[in-house]
Amino acid sequence: MSKDLTVSNKKRWRIDFDWLNTYVVLIASERQFKLFLENSDNDLMGEAPEWGSYPGFVAEVVQEDGGMYFLVCFTNQMTAHDDIVHESTHLANSILSSRGIPTGHQNDELMAYTVAYLSRCIVNCLGADNVYHDEGGE
Repeated sequence: MSKDLTVSNKKRWRIDFDWLNTYVVLIASERQFKLFLENSDNDLMGEAPEWGSYPGFVAEVVQEDGGMYFLVCFTNQMTAHDDIVHESTHLANSILSSRGIPTGHQNDELMAYTVAYLSRCIVNCLGADNVYHDEGGE
């Protein structure tokens, strides 16, 4: 997997997947999400949920040229590690499926590595001080 990771201090980052010719935009503030929606010539597939209605969400973004990339947003000041893994799983499914790679049991190793890579990148972007481990579980 690509180790390219562009990190910004503006609560908006890009995680590249060169080997799949796609990328993920990570947003962790309502302001950046609004800027993204206002300034983007791209279309979200489906309607984005209201900011804060979920701890995180994933969306596919279709570009004017027909290309696609992915958006992952975390809506709380502090993000639970469980939410990162949860959204990373949605992302991995979306990314692999969009490239025609089955995500069933036959590719569980690829899925596991993709989820681990995404989770690690997201934690690195958000910063360890902004990620907590929920001891209670549900």
